[in-house]
Amino acid sequence: MDVPFDVRSLRQFPDLDNVELAGACAHLEALEELPLRRLALRYVPDLSQLPDLSCWPDLGTIIVWNCDADASRRIRSQLKALAPSDHHRSVSKPRGRAWFLEEYGLPFAAWPTASARKATAGFKTAAKTVKAATSAEVALTAISAFTAMANTLTGIETSEREDLGSAVAVLAKLSAVPVPAADALAVFDAERTF
Repeated sequence: MDVPFDVRSLRQFPDLDNVELAGACAHLEALEELPLRRLALRYVPDLSQLPDLSCWPDLGTIIVWNCDADASRRIRSQLKALAPSDHHRSVSKPRGRAWFLEEYGLPFAAWPTASARKATAGFKTAAKTVKAATSAEVALTAISAFTAMANTLTGIETSEREDLGSAVAVLAKLSAVPVPAADALAVFDAERTF
């Protein structure tokens, strides 16, 4: 998973009034110190620390797209409380935690299309099973099946192996029952042929 962008680093620009953030962010509360007129947030999985929109009296444009579902609902209601504006204001495609893990966070994006498609399909099948697992054994069996699918992929080098290992760690997180990432990775390492 990516290291979150530390929003506190924007403090060095005290007159910054236009901010666009994408991906994981830490310390969103630091935005309150800026005189924002425009704020765009995309693919941010956790907006819980975002200040109330009323702290920016000159905020005209706000775009929240593919972000944390709970905070998106809160922001929508805050937008209704703001004075009417001719500026663009929207909150769209709110996403739950699972979406960030299962869709946005998949490590196969840079792969050749055919391999990425097969790996994604295998991941989604395994994810469905681990989310419904009633025991760690069931979850580990799904991870084993994902590894068997990975063994059929061609051209697996070090970076792809690391990507598949990251996907296995995500599967462990998605499990309905506790599955330590170390156990999931042990199954992966024991059964992979690449």
